Amino acid sequence: MNTAYIKSLLEKYWEAETNLEEEKILKDYFNGNAIDEDLKQYTSLFRFYRSATGIQMQNKDIVIPESKVYTLRNVSHLRKLSIAASVAILLTVGYFTIPQNEYLPAIEIAQLHDAGEITDEEQAMEVTLEALAYLGYKLDKSSNTVKHGLDKIETITIIK
Repeated sequence: MNTAYIKSLLEKYWEAETNLEEEKILKDYFNGNAIDEDLKQYTSLFRFYRSATGIQMQNKDIVIPESKVYTLRNVSHLRKLSIAASVAILLTVGYFTIPQNEYLPAIEIAQLHDAGEITDEEQAMEVTLEALAYLGYKLDKSSNTVKHGLDKIETITIIK
């Protein structure tokens, strides 16, 4: 078999990108006798896979505990309606309480001048300052989000 093809299949195998047919080709190649010297180091791995398939448990039953599955069919219509109403209220309150972005004019000015350069120094300084203010606002908002998430992680307790 072509060694370059087997090497390419091995690369795909290590990256977990092979399909079942390609893995079977690799298994058959390494379980055969015509193995290239460069690839002999992988022989024991694929032969181990072949021998491991014959291992069986002796007279031991595996018991998987059953868990109750909750679906929306199990939840009453009144419960569904209350959940939907709660989500609608939260979305409405969130829409009206989240402050609107005050740094939008910098983006609008930059979009107006997409076609060319800003030649007026004062206008360029204004656009730059507004863009930096917008960037600072976004960075501050993201750092607060990360800090809030880390505070939640610190309060998690693991039940033993």
